[in-house]
Amino acid sequence: MRAALRGTTAFCISILAGSTGAQVTWQRTFGAFGTEQGRAIVEAGNGDLLTCGSTGSFGNGNSDIYVVRVNDAGDHIWSATFGGPGIEDGNDILALPDGNFLVVGTTNSFGEGGYDGYVVEFSAAGELLWQHTYGTSDWDLFNAVTRTTDGGFLFAGLTYGAGHGGADAWVVRTDGAGDLLWQEYYGDAGSDAANSVITVSSGGFVLAGHIGSNGEQDAWIQKIDDGGGEEWQVVLGGDSLDDFNDVIETSDLGFVAVGSTHSYHDFTEAYHAKVDAFGGFVWDHVWGQVGEQVTNGILESTSGDLVSIGYTTTAGQGGKDAFILFSDANGDFMRGVTNGGDGGTNDESGNDILRCASGGFAFTGYTESFGFGTRDLYLVRTNDTGWTDTPSVDELFDPLPVRDHGPLASFEVYPIPSSTGEVSIVSAIPPERIEIYDIRGGAVPYRSLGPLRILIDAPSGTYFIHAFVGAHTALGVQRIQIIH
Repeated sequence: MRAALRGTTAFCISILAGSTGAQVTWQRTFGAFGTEQGRAIVEAGNGDLLTCGSTGSFGNGNSDIYVVRVNDAGDHIWSATFGGPGIEDGNDILALPDGNFLVVGTTNSFGEGGYDGYVVEFSAAGELLWQHTYGTSDWDLFNAVTRTTDGGFLFAGLTYGAGHGGADAWVVRTDGAGDLLWQEYYGDAGSDAANSVITVSSGGFVLAGHIGSNGEQDAWIQKIDDGGGEEWQVVLGGDSLDDFNDVIETSDLGFVAVGSTHSYHDFTEAYHAKVDAFGGFVWDHVWGQVGEQVTNGILESTSGDLVSIGYTTTAGQGGKDAFILFSDANGDFMRGVTNGGDGGTNDESGNDILRCASGGFAFTGYTESFGFGTRDLYLVRTNDTGWTDTPSVDELFDPLPVRDHGPLASFEVYPIPSSTGEVSIVSAIPPERIEIYDIRGGAVPYRSLGPLRILIDAPSGTYFIHAFVGAHTALGVQRIQIIH
């Protein structure tokens, strides 16, 4: 079923960080000379915060999973990396009942070939307990994880190895030790992905991401049962690129999903939507109007309001700023708070947010304005209104050993998506060689427009940019979408 875009649009007014009451608030960065970022955050039973993401400064390879643990006051407790000689990224994290933690992401160091879904369980002290890979000889990626009611796990992402052409949304269910129980694939004839997954109170699971067909990419929510069977799906959006990055179950047993849309303006905007317990359309909203805005994570507050995290260029200090958006239960705008640098082109983004047990919120993401590298992991603790006591940021040069081969790091590309095929590359070390492939592995031509700028000569679609230093040392790989 397909629902047309409805609801209202609103211009997002940003409120800069200001004074708070007695709640603990702070801003921290973690990293070294490479590229770090946080993608997901979780709270331990004692109030400590753990964030996972990636690092280009530490570990065993070109990019490793990066986990940082701090206490409620933001004091650093420990950091850890997980991975092999290739590229790893941590996309989601769970706190387990026994005090251990689980991170899911991707690896090309281990597994069946290409990229594989990668799962790591580690202790409260950051010690590796076990790790597993899942996938095929093609590209297989995990984006999210949820606990199942029997103590196992459900992993969600995408795979190019299902044999259906393009990418399929991919779900893997395991027991508590990570042993495979079943896997299923979902989607249409185009490129499909599950970016988020939750366990539903009435049973089963809900996925959110995107589904592609007829040259379009639409935002997608799907309910599946305990065995992976499809119960219902909702497809939302317009005639361009629409995507959901996160989904939650609300107190009225409906579902709110958030992400981005490129269907209604020439730039990317935040897209929020709600459906009821049976997939019936309730409302949707587009946020941005005068600049770029994306929402990466969302939660429901104790009052029933919605609190989301992402980035915006519509207000703030310049470039992209991390943006907390408060809306009511109907999705209507209430207020917004930005966190970022003091102008220029440096960017900040918030990728995940949680409600702290002691009150207030914490979010994780990245900053280019503060820290020591191209990007540092950005961790912020706010009060109930999303503010911090001061705009000052404490920068930590992580005590983990820096790799002997220097500040090699995974790189970044922007803009995403690109309307012209022209992209810029951000990297601590300029790549000496670039290779670009389409989703079927075919080489794609490009030409240089100058230092760290290229023009990809290709039609609308999804492409993968590989960057290298020297003959064999990989800086990493980035996925980009081109829309003409």
